[in-house]
Formats: sequence, structure tokens, C-alpha cells
Amino acid sequence: MDFAIYSLALASLGWTVLATDTSLVINKVLSPNVNRHAGSLPGKIHIRELDWTVSADQWNWTHPTSITTPLPPHGTKQAPEAALDRTTRNDTNDNTHLQQAGSPVNKTSPPFDLIIMSDTLYVPELLTPLLDTIYALCTANSNPKGSSLDPTSQGTSSDHSPSSLPPPTVYVGLERRDPAFMESAISLARDKYGFVTTRISGRRLAVAVGKAGVKWEDIWDDVEVWKWVLKPKGETQ
Repeated sequence: MDFAIYSLALASLGWTVLATDTSLVINKVLSPNVNRHAGSLPGKIHIRELDWTVSADQWNWTHPTSITTPLPPHGTKQAPEAALDRTTRNDTNDNTHLQQAGSPVNKTSPPFDLIIMSDTLYVPELLTPLLDTIYALCTANSNPKGSSLDPTSQGTSSDHSPSSLPPPTVYVGLERRDPAFMESAISLARDKYGFVTTRISGRRLAVAVGKAGVKWEDIWDDVEVWKWVLKPKGETQ
């Protein structure tokens, strides 16, 4: 959840962004912020609901407002093509900043280039649904139809065959309100799902913030940024 801050920042750099959240947050915060600020940016921002508790094999990539709306029965007419939680470099000069429901969408389905999430590790019962979702997004680069989304199965798309694209890098922003829970979350991502998990040092974060003209504040000392990359099956971290 970013309430549009990260989406707007990426769009200002020319990226096409697909931002996701719950429908409540989208309607109350995310969409209004994007509508208010994104009109003059070079990149585009598309918004869709994404419910982590909905299995990836039930995702609807053609629904205009929600990825996790149930798929229509076979043979029925589907809504205009829509989107997911994605950032990808925008190589056009199209300044459309918010995808309206029912209008055409470009570059809003796998493969993905980058996934950014912040403050998403907070409720233990949602940890597995969240990691299932992130794993499915990463394996979508080489498995766009989602034929195998189980991180414990053999021969899944994370084998990264020569013809497949590498998985997107995942950046995770978190605050250690509950250190034990954070450690268990990172361990689960590494040991069950196969992510190489690397913490970005506080010094590097301070330098990056400083380059943006912002002085690092002491109140940010508990904030951490992690880099997760899905490794091929059979490879040790």
C-alpha cells in the first residue's frame, strides 16, 4: 500500500505503473491522489483491486477494475482488457495518467519489471496470502498462464528456461514493529518461496534520500528496505 506516493514517484520518472490495493483504499485514498497529482507526469498509472486471499489461478486479467474479480463463465463476453500490480518502463509519450474503467490498456499484464510493496507485513494471518501473491507475480514472467503457482512443486516457472524472462526484483519497505514476526516473514520468503533476501543498508538509504534533497530523520531509523529476488529451483542462497 502506498496511497499513490510510490506510484507518482515512478510515473514522474517515466514508468508505467499498475498500483493495487483493497477497494476501500482505492476509492478513499489511492484514486483521488492519483487523479489529483498525476496529470502532468510522463508515465502512466493504472489502478486495480488485488485481494491477496484470492488464489492466482482465479485472477481475472481482463476485468476493468479488479484483478481478483471471479473469471466469467466459459463462453461469456469479458470486459475490456485491464491490469495488475506492475511497474514497467514507459517508452512512449502517452501522458494518460489514470486508466479509466472500460478503456484500453497497454503494458498491464505479465511480464513484470519491478514490484514495490511497503508496510504490507503487519498481520500474521495475511503473511502466506501475501507471499503467495508475490510469488505468483514473479513466476508470471515465465509462466503467464499460471500453470504452476506452488513454490514447493518441482519444475515450475522459476526454473527460468532460456526462453523465459528473469523474475522481477521485489523491493520491500517495512518497519520492525514486531521484530519476531518480521524475522519469520523474511525467513518464510527465503526458505519456502525461494527468494534471495538482502537488506539494503541504512547508509545506502540515507545517501539515496540525501541525493533527493531530503535529510535523513532519526524517526526513520526503524525503517528497512529489502531486496528480494526469486532464485531458480535447486539453487542455494
